[in-house]
Amino acid sequence: MADVDNFKNTNDVYGHVAGDGVLREVATAIKNNCRALDVAARYGGEEFILMLPGANADEAAKVAEKIRKSINEKAFFHEKGDFHTSISLG
Repeated sequence: MADVDNFKNTNDVYGHVAGDGVLREVATAIKNNCRALDVAARYGGEEFILMLPGANADEAAKVAEKIRKSINEKAFFHEKGDFHTSISLG
């Protein structure tokens, strides 16, 4: 499971259009950092679910860390000021 941290605050401060952009970028980061056989889907709101067939705990942690790092490094540009977001995976 994955959850975009403080997503309500992003929507409140930057608006729902910016929030939608965050969700698209998070989805792209998840897709780009999963293995070819993995399946990822939006679970609801700002939550995502990842299925990592055959992955042990160490392999799953490596995928999660790649996703987390990718999202943390992404800058979002907005007229109210640039911002970053983070994601929790577990």
